[in-house]
Amino acid sequence: MNNRLRRFILPAACAALLLSGAENARAENPPVPKDIAKYESAGLYKSRKDGGLGPELWRHARREAVQDYMELLPVSSGNMIFQNLTLSLLLSAADTTDMDDYKKPEAGEDLLTLRLEKLLSMGAYGKIYEIYNFLPDKPYHPRIARAGILSMLYSGEKSLACLENNTLQGLYDEDDFWTDLEAYCAYTLSDSPDEEAESALKDTKREMLRTLAFNKDYSFSYDTKAFEKLSALEQAFLTAESRIDISGTSNAALRKIPANHVGALLAQDDLSDKHKIALNILAVKYGLKTTEDLGKIYEITKTPEPEEAKTEWEKLPGLYKNAKHAKDRAESWAALKQTLPVTGTYGIESIMPFASMIAKNPPESASMNELRTVYAVLTEAGFDIPPVWADLLYRHRGEEAGNSKAFLILATVAHITNSHKYSNEYADLLETDRTKYPELVDKIKIITENIDKTLRDRNNTLEIYEKDFDLTSMKHYVMPSVRLWDRFMEAGENRIISEAVLLSILAFRDKQPGAFYPGTVREAIKNLNTVGLTDVSRSLAIEAILGSI
Repeated sequence: MNNRLRRFILPAACAALLLSGAENARAENPPVPKDIAKYESAGLYKSRKDGGLGPELWRHARREAVQDYMELLPVSSGNMIFQNLTLSLLLSAADTTDMDDYKKPEAGEDLLTLRLEKLLSMGAYGKIYEIYNFLPDKPYHPRIARAGILSMLYSGEKSLACLENNTLQGLYDEDDFWTDLEAYCAYTLSDSPDEEAESALKDTKREMLRTLAFNKDYSFSYDTKAFEKLSALEQAFLTAESRIDISGTSNAALRKIPANHVGALLAQDDLSDKHKIALNILAVKYGLKTTEDLGKIYEITKTPEPEEAKTEWEKLPGLYKNAKHAKDRAESWAALKQTLPVTGTYGIESIMPFASMIAKNPPESASMNELRTVYAVLTEAGFDIPPVWADLLYRHRGEEAGNSKAFLILATVAHITNSHKYSNEYADLLETDRTKYPELVDKIKIITENIDKTLRDRNNTLEIYEKDFDLTSMKHYVMPSVRLWDRFMEAGENRIISEAVLLSILAFRDKQPGAFYPGTVREAIKNLNTVGLTDVSRSLAIEAILGSI
């Protein structure tokens, strides 16, 4: 199907006419095409500037290893650094013929298919739709076609998905996915009852399709476990028909919705403002939406004035507008300050749209608790700590009552994200605070060794290594499996970007960076730097250090 036709949204009545005459017979699956590299190399991000990992992503990689690692990738890493890194890998356009052992893959095992299916499990339906839309030709394999059609349905494009299925008639082996898809499209898009389609739906094993087709008033009361038990086709048609009701979902359950459900729920009509906001916050957490997207939701949502709001979610849109349209810095900060406690309920993602305003509108003074949240939000959003916020922190120098440890951690973050007038003082601070917090100081130096060159040069790194033994003996630290870690180090040393990225995601998949032994974080930083991912390594260092608060 060419791009011009793919972009044409077919009216339902016209789709019904096409579908009612569709042939049911399907041929054997076609072989791997000669130009399979064009399929495999497809992606949305062509360079680092776009958000991808560059054209050399697959250089020197081993196909079998990449396939194995990709299959193990978590749907959600629980950490935005590695969640976004996963999406960057899967969405990058890069030449697969750069692989060391390049050869034609087995049919349906090419890297495009594996990437699309992983994106599907992550709920990145819109991204799959975009990639599928610009394939060089019709999908050569049913696994690619399934991913494309499901992405259309999950995006609410039922008519287009049914039309696409019609254009693929006769290309693949027949199985119940295609027969159920054809029957549902034919029955629900036809102006008059289609007896053959009706009979097929009565016999289908997918009960939800039968319920949706024969009961126009049915709606599915959302429950995470119940939705997960449905087949992908049932979930997709529930989404496309906007038959999912989440009004009964509790606030606690709403904050735990998995990544692959978020896009489906966001596609529903008549969502309440509460659900739109909660789901969009989750979408930012999972890398499915940008902070700018969330900011637009805050901008257009009508809620009571913040002082009249009864719940935290109701405060955010009003606070966003008050901060954005404030007449001066003091008025803006008055609104921004009220957003900081919301992170305790909705996470840092909820106020990331405020990050640029926070950076530009510092107050005259700020408490350590406020600084903790501000530094976390700014660094999570990719901002360096501005000098004025470093100044606000350094006013707390020398405080006790629990503030001195937090001060040392936040000062480290300020130091490695920006050069400011306290650089020399900070290096001295680490030396003087070694007696109070020896484990913390050593942890900071180990982690920042490959980030902050001034610290490495000024301090005796051999002394730090000597203290590694003491840090290793701490039972609360986490270590990746030896085999996985050895492969990660090997990939970094050999500058195999794709394998290093995949293995870093797998190594840190279960815990926050701060939970890992500092030497592990140090070596990961060094490895990521070697393959050119200095922005990722710096974020990793910051999160590992902030996790010590």
